[in-house]
Amino acid sequence: MEGISLVLVVLVVLFTVYRLGLFKPVVELSAVATRESTVYNRSHKAIVAKRYESMASDVDVAKVNENIAKIDALEFD
Repeated sequence: MEGISLVLVVLVVLFTVYRLGLFKPVVELSAVATRESTVYNRSHKAIVAKRYESMASDVDVAKVNENIAKIDALEFD
């Protein structure tokens, strides 16, 4: 009996919220959040792409490979 009354109260509350039009602001707020996150994602990708374009490419490949070989040669056992 308590379960049925709880369901009835929830239905009345949902109907009242629907009639007051309180679902629309929630939907609009989620749409705004989606647009904002999309804009942030796109701008972040553009910033990272520009950072990679401006990186210096004067890296000594032989020295990097030598350091990698030294690290691989370490035994931690």
